[in-house]
Amino acid sequence: MIGKIAAANMRYHKSKNILTGIAVFLTTLLLFIVPAVGYDAISGQQAVINELYPTWHALFRDVTGDTAEKLSVHHMISRWGLRSDVGYMASEDAEIAMLYLDEEGLDLYHMELAQGRLPETENEIVVSEGILEAFSQSGKIGDVITVPCQVYRNGGLDYIQEKEFVISGFIADTEINREQKAYSAFVSKAFLEKEIPEEQIKYRFLFRIKTGDSANTDEIEEDINALAKQFDIPEQSVGINKDYLGANYVDPSYVPAIAVIMLIIVGAGMITIYGIYYVSMGERIQEYGKIKAIGATRRQLILDGKVQLYHVWFYFLAAFVAVLTVFLSLLQPMKIASKVSEIEAMRYQDSHTARRGKKVRKGYTDITIGRLANIYLAGNKKKSAVTIFSMAATGLLVMVVATVLSCANPAEASRNSIHAQYELSPVIEYNNKEHPELEWGEVQKENPLTEELKKEILQINGITSVETYTGTYVTSDAFDGDREWLAGVPKTGKQQLEEGIIEGNVTYEELKTGDKVIADKNLLYWWPDIRIGDVLDVVVEDGNGTHERKLEIAAIGDYPLSFTNYRYLIMAQEGLESFSNYNLNYYYNIHAEKPYDPEVEVQLKAIAEESGRMELRVWKDVYEEYKSNMAVTGGICYAFLGVLGMICIMNMINTMIHSIHVRKKDLGILQAVGMSDTQLRRMLQMEGLFYTAGTLLIAVGGGSLAGYPIFLWAKDHGIFNISSYHYPIPASVILTVVLVSVQMILTVALGKIMKKESLIDRIRFMN
Repeated sequence: MIGKIAAANMRYHKSKNILTGIAVFLTTLLLFIVPAVGYDAISGQQAVINELYPTWHALFRDVTGDTAEKLSVHHMISRWGLRSDVGYMASEDAEIAMLYLDEEGLDLYHMELAQGRLPETENEIVVSEGILEAFSQSGKIGDVITVPCQVYRNGGLDYIQEKEFVISGFIADTEINREQKAYSAFVSKAFLEKEIPEEQIKYRFLFRIKTGDSANTDEIEEDINALAKQFDIPEQSVGINKDYLGANYVDPSYVPAIAVIMLIIVGAGMITIYGIYYVSMGERIQEYGKIKAIGATRRQLILDGKVQLYHVWFYFLAAFVAVLTVFLSLLQPMKIASKVSEIEAMRYQDSHTARRGKKVRKGYTDITIGRLANIYLAGNKKKSAVTIFSMAATGLLVMVVATVLSCANPAEASRNSIHAQYELSPVIEYNNKEHPELEWGEVQKENPLTEELKKEILQINGITSVETYTGTYVTSDAFDGDREWLAGVPKTGKQQLEEGIIEGNVTYEELKTGDKVIADKNLLYWWPDIRIGDVLDVVVEDGNGTHERKLEIAAIGDYPLSFTNYRYLIMAQEGLESFSNYNLNYYYNIHAEKPYDPEVEVQLKAIAEESGRMELRVWKDVYEEYKSNMAVTGGICYAFLGVLGMICIMNMINTMIHSIHVRKKDLGILQAVGMSDTQLRRMLQMEGLFYTAGTLLIAVGGGSLAGYPIFLWAKDHGIFNISSYHYPIPASVILTVVLVSVQMILTVALGKIMKKESLIDRIRFMN
């Protein structure tokens, strides 16, 4: 009997079951697609990683031979290999690194020779066809080649020397090698030890640690960092192969991320299905009471709901979670029905008529369309609240995500990388004895960024202004002897410089003295012990040698990279000019009338190429990259939220249909005494607008409030290079238009459905 009743209910409540079916279908679709697509994407990525990427867990840079020997016997390490950067082959057409790799190192880099073997003697080498072509040579294993080499000595590249090598093996070129003209040649340990003094030889120690069967990426990274601390290896010298670890071990963040997404889907489905069934519970209470009166148990009433829910074609995870979602959605409505006594249930007349003998309707002397709508809404407050909440929950999520995507503005993100439409800077190299003229100390003597060049650029049609930013570097024990760059900000950047201070206080005028600086907060990542008030002893190189100065850390600032250009000690340009008698122009910010003008780019490129000592960056290139990335991310997010929105809109449709269904008799009587079809539509519109207004108030209003702290969090964590808040106007407008449109279309459709039934049939209708 229970099964027959359930089947009859499915036929009788066809419209509601269609809505439920759509909601369940969309929920199941998302539950299947999200894990399946996510898993396939990750599996594909993992397959590529395992096919091409190095297989070492981590590497330690700048390791001495003694430290490498001690590490090799450590109980935590299962495999290890060595790499050392020996130098470069001097080529104008390609970049060719000379490396030493042992057998294990070659394998851990997931590389193998196409022919031959690794070099063993001092004059043996492994090359590729691309390397030989770069020097217009050819050869086979056993042939002798002569190539120009620059070896690392005394912290830099030494002079070029012609070296003869015997080819011991070949390594295949990849498409990327060919495209980028970047290659690697392998030399022997004997060559390494002959050419570089023993105390200057540094290795990259490549290793895998011993892991258990259930190890996760966090545990492995903790072991790697603990090992580094044990051997006093600084954090900056630790390289963890996160891609390989993520592809082969459990990432603790992966499961929660998938779980959160699926919970959102389940939540949206539960709210919608619960709402669909809850708003019609009053109509079904009498029926449940009659069934209980003839002997149905509480358990059978609950199973009544389950008969309608389980579908054999739901399979695997999607099937289980979808059915579970529906089951959980109906627990509360079924619980309500099962607790009502037989007599009370058969007396039940729903909240819009009377309950326990007490009147709940409010009477009016004069009846208006608005009052009629209010009578129904006021008598079904809880149902109205459930409908509004179920729709608003998804809308609120839409607004929060839209806020983040709105703040991730490609144009703004590009501005944080390059400030003007074009950026021109001198070519600078360090520690290359073959090109000492490219050292900054020498470049500033004959800096190509001159006043004459600035005037020439300003004469280009379309250029509006050129800002000059200066720079130089200093060394200090505070930086463990390393160099840090100083930025000289022109007067045009005064406001941004002062507004970017987040700790301490100093003015642009005070920074003109040359003995006070602002430290960008990024500097503290590398040198966390630096504090406001510290006075640093620094050494300055100005082209004629070195001299000492003192710099006081006057404040801490937070600036975009386009402002600092990766120089984290900042002062006024006038103050920096006192550091050298030469030209410290570090780059030109070139502003133009148009965001991008191909003719301007052509002329600026010609200037850079003619000089041979300058390089050009173009804002449009950076923008296009950001735009492409954000288009993919935004499309995925909005598609996902769009399906969730469709699920929740089902609830509004159900509520409106239900409100008509249970009031057929009342509405028929009202039309019999004079209510026109137009007035009926207006009344339904008012009811629909109530749901729409309530939904928009929570979704748009609440989502707007919730979006701002999410923006602050994203900005603080550097997500999508977000820097400033932008209210998601398009999302709020689209959300409003969609809800209002659905409500209006639904009202018209319901009005047409009502007209299909005669007044007599509606008046005769019994709930």
